Order: sequence, then structure tokens, then C-alpha cells
Amino acid sequence: MNNVTRLSSSVVNFDVFNLPPYTQIKVQVGGVDHSSMCVNDNGTVGDPVISDSTGRIKGKLILNKWWSSYTSGDIQITFGSAEGGTEAFDPPIWAIANLSNRLDNTLTSGGKVVAPTNAAGIQEATTTLSPVTQTFFVPERYNQGIVITSIELFFATKDSELPVSVELRRLINGLPSAGTVITDTTVVKNPSEVNVPADPNSGIGTSTKFSFPPVYLAPGEYSFSVLSNSPNYTLFAGKLGETILGSTSIVSKEPYTGRLFKAQNTNQWLEETNTDLCFKINKARFETGVKSFELQTAAIPRTEFDNIFLDTAQYNFGDLTKIDYEVKGIRWSDNVQQSYAAFKEKTPFKLVARWVTENVGDSKVQVTFTNNSTDVSPAIDKARTKLYSFKNLIDPFEVDTRASELQYNNGVAQSKYISKIVTLEDGFDSTGLEVKLDVNRKIGTDIDVFCRVISSADNGRDTSIEKKNWRLLPFFNQTANAINQSSISGSIGKVYVGTSETEFNTETYKILEGDSLVTTGTPNLSYTSNVGTGAATTFTSFNKFQVKVVFYAENTTIVPKIKNLIATAVI
Repeated sequence: MNNVTRLSSSVVNFDVFNLPPYTQIKVQVGGVDHSSMCVNDNGTVGDPVISDSTGRIKGKLILNKWWSSYTSGDIQITFGSAEGGTEAFDPPIWAIANLSNRLDNTLTSGGKVVAPTNAAGIQEATTTLSPVTQTFFVPERYNQGIVITSIELFFATKDSELPVSVELRRLINGLPSAGTVITDTTVVKNPSEVNVPADPNSGIGTSTKFSFPPVYLAPGEYSFSVLSNSPNYTLFAGKLGETILGSTSIVSKEPYTGRLFKAQNTNQWLEETNTDLCFKINKARFETGVKSFELQTAAIPRTEFDNIFLDTAQYNFGDLTKIDYEVKGIRWSDNVQQSYAAFKEKTPFKLVARWVTENVGDSKVQVTFTNNSTDVSPAIDKARTKLYSFKNLIDPFEVDTRASELQYNNGVAQSKYISKIVTLEDGFDSTGLEVKLDVNRKIGTDIDVFCRVISSADNGRDTSIEKKNWRLLPFFNQTANAINQSSISGSIGKVYVGTSETEFNTETYKILEGDSLVTTGTPNLSYTSNVGTGAATTFTSFNKFQVKVVFYAENTTIVPKIKNLIATAVI
């Protein structure tokens, strides 16, 4: 035999069964690992080669190197566990492919050496992959659906080595889905776990139960599929007009209202009329009443917060079920554990006082299920449940804090809103500014409104508006009697809304050229800047302005809010 040099790629189609289910497989060619050059059907080269629920892998192996060690005849391709190697399987799974003068080769294997097969052999080997599928109904009388936990099947015969699996599928346009399996419903049984009667002609015998995590199904039609790479598995079924096993009675009516689809290799479903599998579907039966349990925080770096938000995936069923939530935690000011307080999921919840969490269980959420149905139950998905905390960065009002905000670098207040710089059109320079906004001012909270301006004629050393100091815009009330900047008699007009989160009141803050001192007690917006050689120049108009709102609160959990801010330059 002569060595063969290959410059072009060779493709070997493989179809290997009798492997452990859901196991990553290492593929060796002549003792060299070629797993990275394999691809599962409908996969991508380089992806892990993983056996399916029945212990089968099917795909392609690409040979694109110089194979000086290969002869013009057969090569050995070995399939083994990615962790334990090919020796992990007993007997080893290996096969022979003949590469002589061929670029497209096919092999199948069942745990022993096999010769290259022809097209007919391939077709015969794949017929066992197409599932037998039975549809079933969740009746409308279960108007909120049911939760099923297992399916029981009645096998007449079984294989001595190969496994069998069952999986649930939804229906698409009245037919079972060809590729979509309901999550977590694939169950594999080895032959030792499958029950068959001693004599299949004497009766159906003991069922084989396929259990899976509880699955909720709304009223409607579904299906389950039975799959195996072995043709030796057979199932009991009832057919209209045939004799019932072990008796002389005839099946005189449709065995079940579902439909049976037999195996096909054309990607088409062939319905077997008047025939249904023998099967049982077991549903969960839930207790009624009220049950509670706690979720708690883990140990985390010290975290202070004023608000929480519970994001969870929960399942309720009309008026039959209900889920309630309560939360408790450690108060930040004195480290005292607070009592449970009710709150809603997916809704921001404002605490009465700031809390702190650091140690295991510092914060806890109590979940209470109320159930009035034996068919369904409320549920939450713990893996998709997150408790988010938010800390308000806000200061109490202090004269010094307000004074710092007059500086161009924006002061020390933690909570503020700063608008973008507004530039007026040429020729529309203004002398006054008015700010209107809706304010939610709770007890113990307040806001300040500031502005700063710059003239188009200001070409001094600090010609950027960001270098100009801020001015405090006074609250304006037409009925107030302004005597000077610090003395305003009459009704100031600020409205406090208690603790309401939804009540807003419109307020006006303004400085106007000419009458500003009379109406607000504040001088107008003129300012002085050094221009040219340093001479001080007073500017009485501006073409750019900016607005800032600063927020104050005595209690960090009770904060003011604003909306609908409108700033208007006036002449």
C-alpha cells in the first residue's frame, strides 16, 4: 500500500450510536485528536461534539491536512469520551472508513468495526431516528391548565443495549413540532429501566414511567415523542376494530381523541388513523390554602439604600391563586431590624427610612402563596428573581450648601439637574429669564433654581458660560410684596404635598430687567466682566443661558421631584 498526499479537503460523514446520552465526544483519526474538525448536523465546525438524548452523534469530519501516515486504503476513526478518552467506553466505539480515491465517505458504527456502507445502508440506519408521536389534550374543563409530572408507556419489546427516550412537543399548525422540545422534558431510559411483559401476546404488563420536572400546560393539544436508535422497541397501541389482548372483545370506538403519527424519513408526519398508543399522563395535585417562605440576602459589601425593586418571574392563575410580598431590613440610623412591610413586585418601593445590608439575612423578602385550586399553583422562578436596591444621593438644606452652588464649579450639593446651554438666535438677546416647572415638594424637602448667563458682547478673559457664577432665581408670586432680596412679605406660595408621590404644583422662578427688584426682591441679571485691558464692563443683556435645579431633603427616603421644566428668555 502506498502513502497518499491530500492537498484538498476530504469529508467523512459519520453516524455513530450506542454512546452515552448528552456526552461530549472526542474524535480521533489514526490516534490524532480531530474533534475541532468535526461538526454535528446543523452545527458549526469547532463546536463541541455532543451525543443526543439517545446516545447518537451524526455529522461530518473534515480532513484538510497532509496525511503522510495514511494509506490508500482504510483509516481508523475512534469515538470516545472527551474526559476519559476513547478507552472510557467498553467496548470502544470505532469504525473504518476507506479513503481510496474518494473525497466523500460515509461510515456508521454501533460499538464495533463496520465496513463502509452504501446509500441503502445509510437509509436503513436512520429510519429509527424518526419518532413515534402521540398527541393528547388538556381538556377545557381545566380552564387554568394543569401541571404534568410524568408519562407512562407500555412497551411490548425492548433492545438489550440501546436506550429509549421520551420528550414533549408543542403542535405547530396542527402537527407536532419537528425540532422544538418543551424545556426539560427529555427523559432517557436504559433497557434495564424499561418494563416489558414476559409474553407480549398475553397483555400489556407493567408501564414504564418517564418523569420530568413539573411542566405547566394550558388547555389545548400537545404531543409526546418516543425515540430510539433501535428498531427493537415496540409499544402497545389500540386500533379500532381489532381484538383486545387477553380477551375476545373488539375495540369498538376510537381508543382516544388524540392522534398517532408514525415514523417518517421525509420530514413529513404520517397520521395513523383509528390508532392510539396505550399511555398514562400523571398530573400534579396541589394543596389549597396559604403557604409562606422567606428569601434572604447573602453576605455583601456594606450597602445603604432608600428604595427597592423586586424583579421576578411569577406565575398566577386568575382568581384561583395569588402571590404577596413583604420585606424587612436593618435601619441604617440605629441598626434596628424593622418589621415586615407589604410591597408589590416590579414596582418601585420607597422605604420609610434608609436601610443597610451587609451580613447574611440583613434583608429578607417573605413570599406568601394563596392557592384555591388543586390543578395549578402560584409559583416564582428563584433563578430569575432579583432584589435591586437604590440609594438617593441628596443633602438636607443648608445655607452653606446653597452658597456653594453659586460658584461656577457647581458646589457641593449631591442632587441637582443642570440643563444644556441654550443659545438665542442672533438679534434676540434678552434681559430677563423665567423658569416654570411642576414641583412635588414633600414635608422636609425643597428645591432651589439657579441660572447663569453670558452676553454676546462679552469678549473678556472668561468668555465661556461655564466660567460664569450662578444666580439664585427667586420664587415668584404676583401677590407677594417684595421689599428687598431677603425680605418678602405676603403669601410666598410654596405648596407642600405631605408624602404624596403624585401631586405636583406649578411654580414660577424669574429675574426680569427693570422690575425684578420690585417683583422678586432680586436685582436684575446684569453682570460685570473684565474685558480688553482689564477694564470692568457691565452687561445688561445675554444671548446664552443655563438653568440648574438643586434638590434638598431631611430624610433621604423622602425626596422632592420636578417635571415639565420650561425656561424662557424674555425682554
